[in-house]
Parts: sequence; structure tokens; C-alpha cells
Amino acid sequence: MKYEIKGGSFWLDEVADALLLYLDTVSVSANDTITCAAGMTPSCPIHFGILREIAISHFVAEELSRRGRKTRLIYYWDDFDHFCKIPWFTTREAIKDHIGKPLGKVPDFQGGYPSYGEHYMKVFEDGLKTIGIHPEYNYQSQVYASGAYLKYIRQAIEKRDVIFDIINGEKKPYDDKLLAAREAYYPLEVYCSQCQRDLVTVTGYDQESDSISYECRACGTVSSYTLNDSFFGKLMWKANWAMRWTDDIVRYESSGENQLTETGSYAVSSRIAEQVFGGQAPFSLLYRFIGIPGIAKVSRAQGEKSLSTRLTDLLEPAIIRWLFLKNSPDKPFSIDMDNGLNRMYHEWDLFMTKITDGSATAEDKRIFGLATKGVEFCRYPIPFRTVIAATGIAGGDEKKAAELLRSIHPYKDAEPDFFTKVLPRIKCTKNLSIHTE
Repeated sequence: MKYEIKGGSFWLDEVADALLLYLDTVSVSANDTITCAAGMTPSCPIHFGILREIAISHFVAEELSRRGRKTRLIYYWDDFDHFCKIPWFTTREAIKDHIGKPLGKVPDFQGGYPSYGEHYMKVFEDGLKTIGIHPEYNYQSQVYASGAYLKYIRQAIEKRDVIFDIINGEKKPYDDKLLAAREAYYPLEVYCSQCQRDLVTVTGYDQESDSISYECRACGTVSSYTLNDSFFGKLMWKANWAMRWTDDIVRYESSGENQLTETGSYAVSSRIAEQVFGGQAPFSLLYRFIGIPGIAKVSRAQGEKSLSTRLTDLLEPAIIRWLFLKNSPDKPFSIDMDNGLNRMYHEWDLFMTKITDGSATAEDKRIFGLATKGVEFCRYPIPFRTVIAATGIAGGDEKKAAELLRSIHPYKDAEPDFFTKVLPRIKCTKNLSIHTE
């Protein structure tokens, strides 16, 4: 089911109400675990726009838990996808030997991690932990290697003509070229056993030996894999998404507007889930993109300026959560980490002051409670510029910076734990040098 927010109440309440109503219609009992999901391919340094999807799923899962339902939050890492996106800090020529390999088999060009994929997964996971989001991680490379998906691979091979028709149905009646493509179609992405690239053509499947034969267009290898023990490959994206919904009984997952079009990935995968795997597509909430001033959608093209680590290093965790809570998922918004940092802190401080002086609405209080749940935030509305100055004068010494801030009216008589209460903001100012050109 595709769902778009109607408005009129706090978006989280509306989504939870609509989701529970939908689950009743598909006979999900009150005792069943509601699995909420999100995920991505760690194909490049991760930008902060990616945070919105997992943040929405996290808040939905938490709200359902508050209402007494059992929930599970999964984050799928598609680290078994092939390496194809060239990061800004290198060139295609320098890494051409690795293009087409699974991300877990590509070296970490910047060093420090066992693989390229793991580098960006672990950095992003650290950021999620900072902002109080703790999903169960599903590393697709590990799950495929375990053989847990073999039954779905066999089902997809058996019904490969059905998958082809779902993907290409609007092109009917097929011409000779498409009929030939249908006959040769396998919904698989296979890696060569020799060069490890995905430039592979599947030439057949032998049911008796349970083996897939292939030819590699990169190195010329002609070989085969037995599904029971040696298969080095995965389902193609739309079938893979449908398979995961079925395997984990995913009930909720947010989707971008491009995925929720009539011919988008969600519609195609929904039909594959039902007709091939006997599963069901989840309730899917439409969310819109985060931008930066002048650019509607944040992407890897913005390089270091849009890194998720820049957001989690320079903004207090509660402020990041607040940004995702106050902006309804159906509304795009921008984050200006260059010229708008002081403004974001100022707006948060005004919001926090409303909470402490009693002028906040019931919805404000609700959002503040969710934003600050289990994470750090500065308890005093000290201007960010002031904290930057104090940290600079103190040479980065956190305790000296706190003492300087405490000496400024009206904080000179602050309680003994003043240091602890201002430390989150001091930490963010110390990170400025890391992210300043």
C-alpha cells in the first residue's frame, strides 16, 4: 500500500494510525511483530539526505512500540551490489580494475577498513548510533553467502518469465527481439569466479544438477555455479527487494517519490513479491528529498559538503532528530551546513526556550520529547558563535571552554554540572576544523 500524508495532525500520529488500520485489513494480529525497514547501497561516501529514510522508519517503529506493539527495525546494507559509482576523490582510470566487483571485494581506497563497502557502512552506523538510531543490520553479502536466500533464487529462476513480463509488461505485444530476450532472461546478477566482476551472461540453468552456467564478458571465463554451495551472485534489484519483503515479512518501509510512481520500483517489486514469492509489499510512506540551498536534492555529487558525517559532527544529536520530526516527510526541505549552521542552532534554542518557559504547545512538547530521547543536547541556549569563540580561546580544551562560558552572564551561577550540560555543543564546535575548507 502506498501512502501519502494528508496533513491536519502531527505526521507521526497520522502515519501510525494509518499503518495500524492497514495492518488490521491484512489480518496482522496485535501480537505479531511489525517489521519496519530501510536500506541502501554503500556505493560511495554517504550524504546526509540518506538519513531521512531511516529516521522516519525509526520514529514510526518507536511510535508503534509506544502504543504497545512489538516492532523490529532492520537496515539493509546492499554491500553485495557491484561497485560502479566513482567517488570524487579518485578517477575511473585509477580504480578501473575494481569496477563491477561486489562492494565487499573492493579495497578501501582511503584506508582503515577491510573493504570499500565496509568503510562507508561503519561510518554511517556510527552516525546513526550518535543520533539514537539502533537498527538491526542486515549485510546482504553475508546473508547471500550463508545460503539463506537460495530458495528464493530457485523460485525466481523457475518463474523468470513471470518476472520478465512484470518488468516489461507495458511493451506487449513483444516483438521478436523481446521474445528472444524473454527466453534468455535470468533475474540474476552473477559475479565471475575468476575476475569477480558482474560482466556475466547467464547461459542456462540445469535443474537436475542445480547449477547455473555463465560466460564472463570481461575475462572470457566460461564456467558454472552450483546453487547449493558455490553460487557467487544475487537477485536483480526489483526481485531482491520483493524477496526481502517476503523473507522478513516487512510491514513498513518509506519510499522516495521516484520509487512510488505507477511504473516505479515499488509497483514492480510488489507484483514480483505476490506472483513469484507469495509475499506482500509493505505499507510504504512517500517521503521527499532533502536539499541544500540552490539544489533540490542532496546527492553524492555535492561531495564533502553533503556528507552525513558533516551533519552528525556539527549538529547536536537532538537537533538532527528535531529537523526530521518537525518537517513532515511529504515536504522537501533544505539544510544549509555552510551559512545556516548558526541559524539552525538559534532556531533550536528558541524552540527549547519555549519548552522551558511554558509557552510550548502540546505538539511542541511531543516533538521535543522525541527529539531529545536518549541523545545528547546542550541544556543552555548559548549562541553557537559564543561557544565557537570560547572553544577557540581555550585551545580546544573542553573544560576550559566550559569555564569560560560559565563566567559569562547569565551562566556564572550555573549549577555544578554545567560542564556536562554544555559539552555536546562544545564537541560540535571542536569538529568545525575537520569540516572547514
